[in-house]
Amino acid sequence: MQGRKSLFRLVSIVFVITALAAKLPIATGNPPHQANFPIITPENASQLAEIGHLGNGRAISAEFTADGQTLVVLGTLGIWLYDQADHTAPPRLLESSHGGPHSMAVHPIENTLAMGNRDGTISFWDIESGTETSNIQAHQTPVRLLAYNADGTRLASAGGGVFDQEQGMTFDDVAKLWDMVDGSEVAALTNEDGLPPRELIFLPDNLGLVINFATFCSDAPFSRAEFFDLQTGFRIELPNWLNSFGDQFFAVSHDGTRVASLANYYIGMSVWDVISDTILFEYTDDDSDFYYIKALFNPDDTRLIIISEGFYEPNAGLGLIEIWDYVNNQQVNRLEFSEPINDALFSPDRKTLVVITSTGAIHYYDVNKQDNPVVGETYHYFGGFPSKVIVHPNEPIIAVLEKQQDWPDNGINVDFWDYSTGSLLTTRSVNHITDIAINSDGSQFVFSDRSENVSFLNMQDLNGEQVIIEVGLPDILSVALNPTNDHQLAVGNFYEWQLGVIESDSSYSSISQSDDYDGFKYAIAFSPDGKWMAQAAGYNGPVLYDIANSDTNESPVKDSVYNLIAESIAFSPDSKTIVTGGTYAYGCARAGNIQIWHVPDLELLATLEDHTEEVSAVVFSPDGSLLASSSEDGTIHIRHSDTYEILAVLEGHLGYGVNSIAFTPDGRLLISAGDDGTIRLWGIPE
Repeated sequence: MQGRKSLFRLVSIVFVITALAAKLPIATGNPPHQANFPIITPENASQLAEIGHLGNGRAISAEFTADGQTLVVLGTLGIWLYDQADHTAPPRLLESSHGGPHSMAVHPIENTLAMGNRDGTISFWDIESGTETSNIQAHQTPVRLLAYNADGTRLASAGGGVFDQEQGMTFDDVAKLWDMVDGSEVAALTNEDGLPPRELIFLPDNLGLVINFATFCSDAPFSRAEFFDLQTGFRIELPNWLNSFGDQFFAVSHDGTRVASLANYYIGMSVWDVISDTILFEYTDDDSDFYYIKALFNPDDTRLIIISEGFYEPNAGLGLIEIWDYVNNQQVNRLEFSEPINDALFSPDRKTLVVITSTGAIHYYDVNKQDNPVVGETYHYFGGFPSKVIVHPNEPIIAVLEKQQDWPDNGINVDFWDYSTGSLLTTRSVNHITDIAINSDGSQFVFSDRSENVSFLNMQDLNGEQVIIEVGLPDILSVALNPTNDHQLAVGNFYEWQLGVIESDSSYSSISQSDDYDGFKYAIAFSPDGKWMAQAAGYNGPVLYDIANSDTNESPVKDSVYNLIAESIAFSPDSKTIVTGGTYAYGCARAGNIQIWHVPDLELLATLEDHTEEVSAVVFSPDGSLLASSSEDGTIHIRHSDTYEILAVLEGHLGYGVNSIAFTPDGRLLISAGDDGTIRLWGIPE
């Protein structure tokens, strides 16, 4: 085993920032000032505050100003303004002063925009000066949807995000119609079944407003379209073509005579003639590796542009645009992307299709050209959904796994940051990555993917080649290294866990494996003393494996409560306690759930249900005095590890879910990763 020192030797990590940063996109952040922050303790935890962040957030959607001079991109940190006369110029940022933006609509005639904010307000901005001119209190929840009609005299809005502990997840089920001449509310628009609004679509020529109301709750109707008059807000009878949509997305041609519908979550589309109420074109592909997310007509309504995302299959593209001549029933072009597409739209001059991908690349295409349709590109770095953050044991470096929202078990990038300077060291694209780890001395970075492989990357050469080790367990979801024996590797998938040894020649041999189908499995972890390996077992408790004796322990309460799912796990620093985090779900009702277990008998010591949604991560502070938990409810709870008293509730991710948390080894910082696309740094301000 001595030969294995070449892989796991203690190294002195010296990063040449300029070399690693070569050709990297510009990344912004607000790192903390160099200071000796105090260690976070139960006595000062109530003083925890955000002291910095890393990243530009995520890009969500885009629109052009009426004059075509500015591309407006809605991001989670604000609204970014791109000068179309100079693609090399950095974008300007309009930052919300109302808790963060959640939606936007660009005025169709004036050089202004509306921003929907987290605090329920709609703020109005002058784009040229970059100033907020006015605002209205529109909803009691974040404004999730905004849309202007064709002449800008009407604005539609919708809120969302209310959680009721007893009833489960609900939404603000009211959309509102606003008169933009005097800023008054015209009407509140609702669905008779109490469904929340999902889409706001103004039909051409001010014919009316279509709202697609939808829910994902199995106890209620899934989707229903409603039609409203723009002057009064009264409900009008649905046109025949609208009755057919159900849970489908749809797009309307510029002249209002064509409607395209997209089936949800499988490949199926059709184009209707509204005048004759007939289908002009239909297409399905049950074997496709993609599913539709958006459609738009080209400016003269002769082509249908389809945006798709890929499923899990290896080597399948992640983003796809198809251009169809629907009149002649043929596909005329197909553009593939190595990352998902956030939005696509036509420039006001009707000559260029603009495509924005998940990391912020902006592509410009002439859709009338089949060969080499690219006419330009610009770039401004955005992140995906950071799903896990891990901290280097010796250096101010973190690794962040990025996922896509619809693919919770699959990442597309790993970002390496120096959190003391805010520098993005490098980004590695590794599609279908499922979990990440760093070994005990910080020399090796480890990641797994949906195959049977685990890969090792030398932390001294983050852009180098990785060593790939086949472990033989399919569809790996989690990976961990024994902190006292880096030769021992644990992996887990949905149903099994496996413990193995890495040999001196980089081969792998299994030394123990669980039985198949003995309970859903998720996260996996070793105890700090190296004696135990545990895995969150889905229903009612972890599975604990005694490495020395090859014994497996399960909780006495296993299977006693249904619908309780544990998806994260952590040992206390003294290896005497396990904490699992997950959710209790029944029908549409759910609640975040934390359970504390005694080692080794797995006696259930406590159950905590103060998070309102799934608990995504649990972690102890280095000295074991604090227990932190993050949740999809957008909060981080800091509690005393002995009494479980909540000492602080942190809300810094702009109303988006928090996916991962980690303490720095010195206990002075807590680092969190959220669906707003940022990494937040928390400490005790001096």
